[in-house]
Amino acid sequence: MTSVAYPPADRAAPTDEARSDLSGAATTDFTPRVERISTLTQLDTIESAWLRLDGLAGGPMEQFAWVRSCAATLAAGERLDATTVWCGDRLVAAAPLIVARRRGVRRGSLVGVERHYEPMDLLYEDAGALESLAACLTDRGEPFTLGRVRCDSPTIGAVKTAFAGRASVKCRPQIGYPFIDLDSTWVEPQQNLNSKRRGDLRRAQRRAEEAGVVTTDIFAPGPENVDAMLDEAFAVEMNSWKGKDGTAMGSDPAEAAFCRAYARAASRHGVLRLCFLRIDGVAAAMHVAIVHGGGFWLLKIGYDENFARCSPGMLLIRESIAYAAREGLRTYEFLGVSESWIEMWSRSQRPCMAIRVYPHNPRGMAALSIDAIHHSIGRLAAKFAGLRPSAAGRAVRRVAKAVAMPVMKRVARKYIAGDALTDALRVQEQLVQTSTLATIGFWDTAGDNQRAVADQYLAGIDALSVNGREGYLSIKLPALRYSRDLLEEVAARARDAGCRLHFDGMEPDSVDRTQAAIEALRDKFPGITIGTTLPGRWQRSVADADWVVDRQLPVRVVKGEWPDAVAPDRDVREGFLEVIDRLAGRASHVSIASHDPPLVEEAIRRLKRSSTPCDVELLYGLPMRGVRKLAERLSVSVRIYVPYGEAYMPYALGQIRRKPRILTWLAKDLLASFFGR
Repeated sequence: MTSVAYPPADRAAPTDEARSDLSGAATTDFTPRVERISTLTQLDTIESAWLRLDGLAGGPMEQFAWVRSCAATLAAGERLDATTVWCGDRLVAAAPLIVARRRGVRRGSLVGVERHYEPMDLLYEDAGALESLAACLTDRGEPFTLGRVRCDSPTIGAVKTAFAGRASVKCRPQIGYPFIDLDSTWVEPQQNLNSKRRGDLRRAQRRAEEAGVVTTDIFAPGPENVDAMLDEAFAVEMNSWKGKDGTAMGSDPAEAAFCRAYARAASRHGVLRLCFLRIDGVAAAMHVAIVHGGGFWLLKIGYDENFARCSPGMLLIRESIAYAAREGLRTYEFLGVSESWIEMWSRSQRPCMAIRVYPHNPRGMAALSIDAIHHSIGRLAAKFAGLRPSAAGRAVRRVAKAVAMPVMKRVARKYIAGDALTDALRVQEQLVQTSTLATIGFWDTAGDNQRAVADQYLAGIDALSVNGREGYLSIKLPALRYSRDLLEEVAARARDAGCRLHFDGMEPDSVDRTQAAIEALRDKFPGITIGTTLPGRWQRSVADADWVVDRQLPVRVVKGEWPDAVAPDRDVREGFLEVIDRLAGRASHVSIASHDPPLVEEAIRRLKRSSTPCDVELLYGLPMRGVRKLAERLSVSVRIYVPYGEAYMPYALGQIRRKPRILTWLAKDLLASFFGR
């Protein structure tokens, strides 16, 4: 087994002990200047100042790259509201907070913690700067939570002192995260294991070598190589239990967008490490990690279950620990929570604490009361179950998941075509019986190669040409890995069959390449009909509407799943209607793709006023009764997008997890259907 790494790991950053020493007397005497940061544009203007602070203190989650990437991919209803403290032109402290309504009360939290559950702290230059930042936070007037701060952090004492008499400050233990204190013995990690574990490693190594040539690569990729390597990492994870459970990065567009944004930023700063264990050239296990502050921080792991017999994940852990030790790093930080596979390497943990601050005002007291009720229910459940509160919470979540997921899947089956093309065609035929047109689209998984995806597209074209039902095919250019040869093969088949090709809207970075591909296909295949998608969430879509109009392409307008890094605060509904207005009276045909009845009605009215041909296009995986009734009343036809493929079920269930109101829609839709309304 060989290990390749470049460039050398970071040795220069300050130690955790140095940071802990900040709990002593203040080293800075200054009159603070406070700035609130609420947009990405404002955040970008202080990047260089933040980077200076990165190098003085903090872990990877306090770094600018992490904060910026989290802020660029906020969920609906969340907005950035960071507090920064300055000494002249020097940034000396920052609280990268977001605000959102939680349990009915608007409150703040550290960006990314609730979503990623990684340990995170305030960022500060020294004790004096921390005290000034804590004092500035008292002016916010809203409850906030620092969700997973290390128990030895000076932040806990600073917040308690600043809010004494001003707020109720509650500190509750959180699950710690495991780590290894590295020394020279970890260059050969197995020598720190007991005899049984060493034997397990030897057997795993032998089985891997029986399967093929085993190699390990640890890269510090440049930005130009990150996406291709992440594609490989995503594919490995999709072939694990995470892919089946719908929790893999490739199953969640928002998570995938965040991971790509962060990886690109981290690669620019030289701290990203992508690790692969390959068997005969095929990636069997992967790590996404960060080198910072003298530590190796493990962010994402995954292994291909096809190689489970040789425990590739365990073998890659061994190699990445050895790498960290060879490079002179002081710690190996597993992050996450301790599990059995981690405990074979270390039982040491960094205990963490949640700091909840409830100001003495109506909003703070409302949040305190609501949270107290939730906490009491949890303790009561723990008492009856004979468990500690944290254990009871985990048990309740496991039971809830075990009960809820089968129910969700059962309900969702009414709205999901299935895994195969035949499933989509069956649904299309049912829709035809109700005079409804259909679009079909294959939803690939990260593990599907581009040839397999192209074959699905070709089969879809053949099926649509045979049944002659005016359906069209939606394709995803990134799923073909932007292969010109495969795309032209699909386009030639579509032209010959008289089938329209439609390019789905993917992440913002794919737009320019998609437009270039459309231009090339129109030049090479005269007469082919090609459509494209404009997400209202993206600022660039207004200008892209002019591009669409110039070429008279049929266009689908959607709200958009992927956030816009340039304008993350853009109002989605306003952006949607702005794109509609740009197309009105100019476009050849507009499909209004939304399940939001008021928004659909307004879009129809604006397009009809300008005599623009339009229809409504709905996603088969979501309730549609209300919008269909609206379209019928306004004399607009409806087309249903019918997705199929193994990737769609995890996506649909992920939508329900991110948007719980969908369950309410499903219930209402099912009841209305039952009573014949």
